[in-house]
Amino acid sequence: MILINGISSAEISPNDRGLNYGDGLFETLAVVDNQPQHWERHLNRLRDGAKRLGISPPSDPDWWADFQSLKKLPAQTSRSVLKLLLTRGQGGRGYAPPALAQPTRIVRLLEWPSWPATLADTGISVAICRTRLGRNPVLAGIKHLNRLEQVLASAEIAALEGIHDGLMMDVENNVIESTKANLFVVKNGGLLTPQLHHAGICGVMRDLILDEADRSGIPVLETSLSLSALYAADEAFLCNSLIGIWPIHSIAATDRHLFDIGPITRSLQQALKNRGAVP
Repeated sequence: MILINGISSAEISPNDRGLNYGDGLFETLAVVDNQPQHWERHLNRLRDGAKRLGISPPSDPDWWADFQSLKKLPAQTSRSVLKLLLTRGQGGRGYAPPALAQPTRIVRLLEWPSWPATLADTGISVAICRTRLGRNPVLAGIKHLNRLEQVLASAEIAALEGIHDGLMMDVENNVIESTKANLFVVKNGGLLTPQLHHAGICGVMRDLILDEADRSGIPVLETSLSLSALYAADEAFLCNSLIGIWPIHSIAATDRHLFDIGPITRSLQQALKNRGAVP
């Protein structure tokens, strides 16, 4: 079932600017036992993105009412995925936003992904994507609907056997994130994570990990991260709201780079689990 502006429907106007121009935002939330995780954090990011794009966001109660309607559907499992989409609404031809656009609110409840539950324990293998991320400080950090870079990079990874995700660099050779998650590395007992001033998404789980590192006294540096610095790391992991933390055990590159699943990765996994912060 899909709700569009609170009404059950699977049809969207061909004039919607989200469809025509990617003019909008989205959030992906884990739902555990009928409770969306980190609801306020996701709505805060959505509101921030809407402000930056000049879109009037729906009220928080509107989003919540939509979720309450969807969660009453039969045959829901203990875990599901809630997707919130916001577009600027309908408009005529041309890029310029209409002055009186009425935003479109779309809410979907989806099945939990079928990836193995053991990946958080065993770790994953990643590759380096050829597709690069553009640099644009106006859009950096927000989860806007323009995801063609991730689409092309994901197609690369789908063609590789035994690879779970791909790391993406920007056009200046900085490692930014994976196709679907933020990146952290561990070096000399501290965390390094890419700066997201010009590209990438400021993930909700990334923020939770930064909070937990501060609480645990783990040094953190948000910095430019080169491939050579990545390869020299002691540990590495990916994170997002659905996977929690996936340790990286290897990178398939010209030479295969191996990582230990070390104590800082494990301590952060356990800390987030203790706080009920991971699905």
